[in-house]
Order: sequence, then structure tokens, then C-alpha cells
Amino acid sequence: MAAAAPVPSPIPSARPGSTPARKKRRSIAALRSVWLKWRTHSLGLADQAVVSGVSFVTTVLVSHWTSPRELGLYAIGISMLISIVSIQDSLIALPYTIQRHLPRGTPTEHAGGSLVQSGLLSALGFIVPLATALVLSACAAAPELVAMTWALAIVTPFALLRDFGRRYSFAHLQMARALTLDIAVAAIQLIALCWLGWTGRMSPASAYLAIGVACALTGGVWLYHARGNFVVRSDRLTAAIAHGWDLGKWLFAIQITVCVQASIPYWLLAFGAGPTAAGVYAACMSIVLFANPLIIGIGNTLAPKAALALSEGGHTRLRREATQDLLLLGAGMMLFCLAILFFGDDLMSLLYSNEEYADHAPTLFVLALAMLASALGMPATNALLAIERPQVLLGASSVGAGVTVVLVWYLMIEGGLLGAAYGFMTGSVTGALGRWIAFLILVPRHGPPSDPEAEPEIRSPRQRDALMQRQARPPASLRPTAGHDASAYIAADCNDVHELDFRATEAERPSAHDL
Repeated sequence: MAAAAPVPSPIPSARPGSTPARKKRRSIAALRSVWLKWRTHSLGLADQAVVSGVSFVTTVLVSHWTSPRELGLYAIGISMLISIVSIQDSLIALPYTIQRHLPRGTPTEHAGGSLVQSGLLSALGFIVPLATALVLSACAAAPELVAMTWALAIVTPFALLRDFGRRYSFAHLQMARALTLDIAVAAIQLIALCWLGWTGRMSPASAYLAIGVACALTGGVWLYHARGNFVVRSDRLTAAIAHGWDLGKWLFAIQITVCVQASIPYWLLAFGAGPTAAGVYAACMSIVLFANPLIIGIGNTLAPKAALALSEGGHTRLRREATQDLLLLGAGMMLFCLAILFFGDDLMSLLYSNEEYADHAPTLFVLALAMLASALGMPATNALLAIERPQVLLGASSVGAGVTVVLVWYLMIEGGLLGAAYGFMTGSVTGALGRWIAFLILVPRHGPPSDPEAEPEIRSPRQRDALMQRQARPPASLRPTAGHDASAYIAADCNDVHELDFRATEAERPSAHDL
């Protein structure tokens, strides 16, 4: 009798809803991973969008409720305020961002020294407009100009405080805090400006006061909540200012060359081709500058990330960070250039109805390529700043500015407005190439910094703590005897980078006696 065929056991079915729930968890995990990876850049873009948008809306509101003459006075004062803020960024904020990882005092002492420097600059920013207002009053200048100068004297310290809080948040990669600060400033500023306009009190001076009130309220609240992050050591303040000045003076000089390179085409076009050509160039550049929120928003995160990469991973991680930033900026700006290529002329016609502004699509695209070149040079710029080589950056920026001046003048004669755009693009490409060549030479793939006088390369926070403890208390074999300087022994102890790395590593692991 044949045996009965075995009945296959039923396959256990999955619990109802288990597969969709698992897929949902995976989707949430994937989204969380993507958000964590792009969170810093996304918040940086949002912050810059808020700042740029508020600046644009403020100009529109002032123009709506004042005359063109008053709008011109407002624009002059705002340009002065922006210049003072840029000085703080070059001399104080950016040096703090780059140098805050160095083992020279505690983090709170670093921050306290920078805050004191910002306060000194604020005092200077108050005294200079105040003296100017007194001189204008004595000379019987126009009342609107005198009132604007008085308002600038009041507003400048609060604007510098707000900018310092913003840059401090950027240095610590606290992008959400910077975004919160700027949203609060935007809300208070726009509410105050609308109230001034609706009540008929709008003027350049009152607009500045609205900006000052917004900066004072938000900056004061930020400083109160962050007061525990600042410690002022009067005995180390002079050294901190001198150390920041060593880097800040070069950054300030670099900023001057960049401003010259950006503004020289306007002057050369106005002189050689007439004011109309300069106006059309300004209109084209205003379209291309729509990329600024992308460039500045991401750029606000690149410098602190480069300094952190050098502190934690040395040159190897710094090169990897610069490469990733290059790919990120390149992808974003390539999309922007394509948008300008296909839609730039239509946008130009939409915003500028005069026939003089029509048919400039090639000029728009060339200027967009110039912005692409400038953006691609930013990762190399931040890497060179992280290793504190601003002299090289100044050389590259000076060469780029020189090429811009020569080629804009020569090509403008040959090709008019489009030739001037080609000259500006060539200068931008030259400056970016110079930065990357210097980066490849000065930042090797492996090994210590190429400067023998540079700080030793610290690869982890534990090694940094070990180094600070060793500097505070040298070993018995290296402690100075009578008549010797202790700093000389500390410097000798830190002279050999390879030996320092080995000993810092040994300080982290247990010895054979401990085992």
C-alpha cells in the first residue's frame, strides 16, 4: 500500500501590519539619516534666506514710504553699517572661528576675548558716527543727514552685538540658534517698519532706529542666555587681541581685494563705455546675485567645519572635507548656471522692462560662470584659513583682482559688455585656481602641517586635553631649574610633532604596570 504523500505544512503568514510598519520605520530612519546629514547646510541656507529677504523687504518698505532722496540717504547709511559689520567679521569673528580649537586657554576664555574685542569695536563704531554728527551739526548740514548720522551712532553697537551672536553660533555650528536669532530680528524689524510707515513717521533715521531696536532686543536676550560661555581674563586679553590680529589683518586685506575685484567692472564700464553700460551690467549682476543665499548660506558652515576637521582629523580629514564641500557647491551652482542659461533672459525682461536690458543672455551666463568659479574656490579658501595661511590667500586674491582689472579693460574695448563679463569671469577663475594650487601644495594627504612653526596636529579631544595638561605641568625631567624659563621647556617638549603624537597616544592607554 503506497504511503500517503506528506501534506505540506502551511507557511506562517506575517502578522497583519508588520510589513507596512517595518517599511514605515525604515522610511523614518532613512529620512532622519538624510536630515542629520544635510541639517547644517539646510539651516544655513534658511538663515541666509531670512537675512537676504529681510534686507530686500526693508529696502522696499523704505522706498514705499519715503522719497527717492531719502532712500538714497538710507542706502548710504546701510552701506556704512555693512562695512563696519564686515570689519568685525574679518578682524574678530572669523579668526575666532578658525582659532577656537587651538590649545591656548579654555573655550570660554577664547570666547570671552572675542566678546571684549567686539565691545571695543562697538565703542569705536559709536564714537566715530557721534563725532561725525557733531561736525555735521556745527557745519549746518542737511537735517536729514545729521539725523541719519545720529541714528547710526546709536544703532551700530547693537548691530555689531547681533552679528557677533550670529557668527558665534556659526562658529559652533549652532545653525538652529542662528536661525532663531535672525527670525526674531526679522519679525521685530518688519513690525516696527510697518508701524512707522502707517503712522507717517518713516525716514532714514527712524528706519535705522527700527533696525537698532530689533538688534538690541534679540542681541541682549542672546547675550543673557549665553553669558556662561564667556570668561574674560584681563591678564590674557592683550595676548588674545594680538593673536587674533595676526590673522585678522590678513583677512581684512583679503576682503579689500575681493571688494575691489567685484566693484572694478562698474567703474571701468562707466569710464570706458558710459553709465548706460554700467547700469546694464548692474542689472545683469543683480540677476546673478540670486545665487548669494546659496553661496553665503552654505559658506557660513564651511569655515567652522574646516577648522573642526583639522582639529579632529588633521590634514587627511581636512582634504576630505574640502573635497566634499567642492562637490556640494559645484552641484548647486551648476544647477543655478543652467537655470540662468535657460531662464535668465526671461527673468531679466520681467524685472527690467526697458529695452536696454533685453537680449543679454550670454552676459548673464558668463557672469553666472564667474559666480560658479568663486564658489568652487571657497573650500580651498576655508582650508587655507584653517591652517592659518592667509598670506597665500591674499596673493591669490590679488592676482585674481589684477587679472580682472587688466582683462575687463582690454576685453571691454574689444567686446563691450560681454567682453567685460569675460574679463570678470577670467579673474574669478584665476583666483580660484590659485587657491586650489596653494591648497594642494600646503595641505598634504598625510602627515603634520608643512609649517614647522605651526601648532602640533591634535587628532582627538582627549589628545588636546592631554596636551593642555602637559603644558600646564611638564614632566619632572623637563621641569626648569632656577634661572631657567619654563616656556622654553614646554616649547622644546612640543617641538617634535611625531613624538608629541606618540606620547599623547600613550597618555590615553594604560601602561604595563597598570595592567
